[in-house]
Amino acid sequence: LKGTRTMGACCNSDKQGQSHAGRKSQEEIQKIIAKDGFLEHKSATFQIVVNLIKARGLPNMDHAIKEQDRRPDAYAKFFLAEDQQGHKRITEIHKTLYRVNGRNPVWNSHRMFTGKHNSAAELFLIVRLYDFDKLKSDDSIGEVSIEVSEYESGKMETYPIVLKKGIKKLKDTGCTLDVQIFKEDVKWPTKKTIFFIRHGESKWNEAEQKIKNKGNVLEGVKTMASRDHPLNHIGISQALDLNKRYKKAAAEGGDEDVEKFIKAQLVLASPLTRALQTCLIGLEGHERMSTDGVRLVSTLREVKNKIGWDALGKETGDKIPERVRECLVREYENAHSGQLQDLSLEKIEKVLGPKISLNDTLEHWWDPDWDTSKEICERIYDLINYLRFSPESTIICVGHSLMFREICRAFIGGGFDGTVKARLSKRNVLRDSKKTDSKKDIEGQEKMPLSTGEFSVSDLAINLMKHKMGNAACLRANFDFAGTEVKGWKIENAKLMFGSELHIPHTKQRKSSSTEGMAAIQPMSSM
Repeated sequence: LKGTRTMGACCNSDKQGQSHAGRKSQEEIQKIIAKDGFLEHKSATFQIVVNLIKARGLPNMDHAIKEQDRRPDAYAKFFLAEDQQGHKRITEIHKTLYRVNGRNPVWNSHRMFTGKHNSAAELFLIVRLYDFDKLKSDDSIGEVSIEVSEYESGKMETYPIVLKKGIKKLKDTGCTLDVQIFKEDVKWPTKKTIFFIRHGESKWNEAEQKIKNKGNVLEGVKTMASRDHPLNHIGISQALDLNKRYKKAAAEGGDEDVEKFIKAQLVLASPLTRALQTCLIGLEGHERMSTDGVRLVSTLREVKNKIGWDALGKETGDKIPERVRECLVREYENAHSGQLQDLSLEKIEKVLGPKISLNDTLEHWWDPDWDTSKEICERIYDLINYLRFSPESTIICVGHSLMFREICRAFIGGGFDGTVKARLSKRNVLRDSKKTDSKKDIEGQEKMPLSTGEFSVSDLAINLMKHKMGNAACLRANFDFAGTEVKGWKIENAKLMFGSELHIPHTKQRKSSSTEGMAAIQPMSSM
């Protein structure tokens, strides 16, 4: 509420001025209060999770020759307010990622809102859609206002988007928004185990080696200039080997982490070909793959630097699994004698059997420009909220080394709040940290200051923030999602699984990087 004017204060003021202003009835006073926007404040707390799922039929927003380029780069801002117009905002404003050239953008952006509001006022979710522009201010597309009290918790509802005046609606197409609102009655597990699996060696990695080790610059650059590199024969063999190693560990039994892995409740994968290939081959026969398959999530894609093309997609929708099949068959048929002996055309069809949920990849799902520090933080923030507010407590994510390293940097020690400042503070700590003997690090659990204060971090934890996971490596990370703010969420401990290793240059190699059973990260209180 504005200022400190309450109904009591207004009434007292009225009594003092009765001698010269005339007596006002209680009904008249209430009308004045309501007109000025002031209501008697009776505080009520709320905790609401909103999932902006997708929009449909968004209008053209740009002038371009190609029809595809006229589509908006759509994103949404959303918040809670005590009026339908959104003037009396009572929460922070959250924002989805923008989707390039999206007529029907899928966001699946989960955000939590907590606080207090006036119980005498209605509570509204305000969603405002925009067209992102790099060279000018973003254009408003339209708005949706939803009364929260009337919403059935957890149910997906579709609402018409009220377009901004002057924007033309597409012919024969409804312009709508799909939303889910979860109220206090819905609870999510706060302790979650996430298994991160990096893809096997790709054509890009092969090209890097040609340039570095063999001096074959021309051929290497030619390969790098293509997009969405699939696995090469080595990468396919690495994925097959991961499959053997996890099944062997499962057969031996007795390991709690292995049991969690084989009983994982959800499998997610980057839509880039090399990651999806690794997922299908490496997890062939996994119980969850057999029943529910894998869900593609575009925020798991690789971080794109200024010169790299390996983070750019090539296909959308149903063409993604088609490309996976084509690339696998081509690599198998072109393999030399002695290569890919564990693979066959029948095996390829078998690994391609699980259902692939296309999720947010039906339209353009990658960003053609390089990722800025701000965009990396926003993507991590969006992804971690997606994982946090999934009902599953054990999840497998198949993706990429740079993205996984950024997640480790953000959540080892906690303190990440979605800002560049929080991300850079971790990098500065790593830059300034002293190199010490690995055995001393393991046994002594050297103290290392991070953004949330002193935290005990082992050698593996430091290396996870400094170096990349090896090809087809698997990392188990136990997350603590207690609290309502992202900066309180953290990776409590981690472990490399199934004999996995980190990719550390030989001059910096430490034996501890591949120590599978090491308690990687422990809070001070547990020492």
